Amino acid sequence: DKLWQHRLHKSKVTHVEFNPGCDWLMVTASTDKTVKLWDIRMVEGRGSALYTLEHHHIINSAYFSSNDHCKLLTTDQHHDIRVYNGPDWGRLDTVIYHPHRFFRYLSPFKASWHPLYDLAVVGRYPDNKSPHHQPGETNTIDILNINTGETVCQLWDRGAPGIKPLNRFSPGGDALMSGMGCHILIWQRKEVLQEKQEKLMEKMRGEVSAHLDTPGVARRPRPRPPPGKMAAKIKKKLQDL
Repeated sequence: DKLWQHRLHKSKVTHVEFNPGCDWLMVTASTDKTVKLWDIRMVEGRGSALYTLEHHHIINSAYFSSNDHCKLLTTDQHHDIRVYNGPDWGRLDTVIYHPHRFFRYLSPFKASWHPLYDLAVVGRYPDNKSPHHQPGETNTIDILNINTGETVCQLWDRGAPGIKPLNRFSPGGDALMSGMGCHILIWQRKEVLQEKQEKLMEKMRGEVSAHLDTPGVARRPRPRPPPGKMAAKIKKKLQDL
């Protein structure tokens, strides 16, 4: 059943999410350059927001932190990633400069949380017109310390050089999924991949061994051609030389 229907922003809503630790707290982001927090029990229209967070550009996303649900991570369509702290959600804690500008043929960039630590992951779209631009920048996936704004890790693969605007960690934080054009990329530590490959090979060897040990199952010898036919084939090969 529909509980209510209200116009909460002046223009298009780009993101809606409930706080995992507070079932009545909802956040919305919009192309009107605002992020709003709501008590869904008391929504009566645009003016009933608990907090309105003004930004300089259109907002792509606003995610509550996965580990403690007490932080809010916003991404705009230009170069700002912001972190707000609850329960006073109007308090801006960190602003991180990061190049991820809008381009009409790209999905909007959305920084998202690591499930266990105060880290955020976001794709990079270098802007050579920016005063912060560094020569040699590539389309990396950046992992940021949201407390300091420092880039602690960058992922890049020469086999996947495209721009990756969407990135999300697995629930355990040991794998990362990225969207690049029409492709989905999965990133894991080499140790994890090696362990999975070894388990897969062990399973395959066990299945082959079980198949060969099954009564009535035997390897069939490959039929050999008649001696005259074999001699003719060899003679033809020698003539071709």
